[in-house]
Amino acid sequence: MKLALPPTSGNITQFRHWIQQRMLQRQGKKRNLVIFAVDGIHYNLAEQLWPSAKIACWQAVFPPTSSTCWLSSLTGRRVDEHGVAGVVYRPRTDNSALINIYDYQGAGVIQPEANIFTDAAYFGYLPQAIAGDLLPVAGAWTRALLTGAVNVDHTPFFTQSPLPSSAILIAAVEKAIERALSQSFPTLIWCFIDLDQYIHHYGYDGLVADFLIKLEKLAHRLTLQQVDVIAHADHGLVPTRHDESVARILNDLSEKYSCPMGGAGRTRWFYTDPTNFTSLEQALHCALGNIADIVSAETMLKLTGFDAIGNLLVIARGETFITPEGYRYDHGSLLPQELNVPCALWESVC
Repeated sequence: MKLALPPTSGNITQFRHWIQQRMLQRQGKKRNLVIFAVDGIHYNLAEQLWPSAKIACWQAVFPPTSSTCWLSSLTGRRVDEHGVAGVVYRPRTDNSALINIYDYQGAGVIQPEANIFTDAAYFGYLPQAIAGDLLPVAGAWTRALLTGAVNVDHTPFFTQSPLPSSAILIAAVEKAIERALSQSFPTLIWCFIDLDQYIHHYGYDGLVADFLIKLEKLAHRLTLQQVDVIAHADHGLVPTRHDESVARILNDLSEKYSCPMGGAGRTRWFYTDPTNFTSLEQALHCALGNIADIVSAETMLKLTGFDAIGNLLVIARGETFITPEGYRYDHGSLLPQELNVPCALWESVC
């Protein structure tokens, strides 16, 4: 079995450095900087719907899920450096218990010493975050992600229930941006927009497309106010169908070999004793080899430099896998639509 990651023009770990360079270049004439962090958008969609942007295709880190990718993007650190290894995993501070990063409140997530917010302060910008869509997962990971943000606006967008129209959503985004721009000195604003949870259930439908088209129009309006606008993403999603027999096989093998199972969406991994590794690997190949790649952590290390996971991985190859009830799209594996993400720029009008 041969795994290969698709070619791109960069990796999202370079995002922080790219923002640093932009702020450095603007030192003589600072411009407000608005960054739209749009969760769940793949490169091809952005290329289609943001035709006026200067847009690059960057590669997500593995596994392509929000917890790993956003932290890598804002800190410039690889996953094995910041240690947030997916959704359910064993933190380095604990050799036994697995955590779910989205409800974890402990000390197993290291607070970063530097990120785009601390960089902004260094270059003389007020670092702000509009992070209301992060509130449902507030905890140790959220605190790490927002380290250094001086002002945090809690306005929700896609986490509202019921969800309003795309026009109302854009109006809420614009109003929050206007509040953050009301400062009398230059500011960097990182605005998180959680399209991901909607796409999980409904895919890339008309509401998603209309919202993204309107987001580009908002970007243009901001550039007329001498604001530089960037939009970036963490991962894309692909059609995924839950198969109860797959879920049963994974759970049964976890129990049979007494190995905890962690993972992130379309990738699951086992923390297995070395004496059981070969037997479990063979069992997984036999049971799931037709729908998934069975990969050792050693192999993934060669591909990604990522060493903070279990030692045996099951990576979905196609649509059939396991996914939460109601999900039609998911992410976490190695398909190009999951890994290839946009970094778009609309420069201010002088």
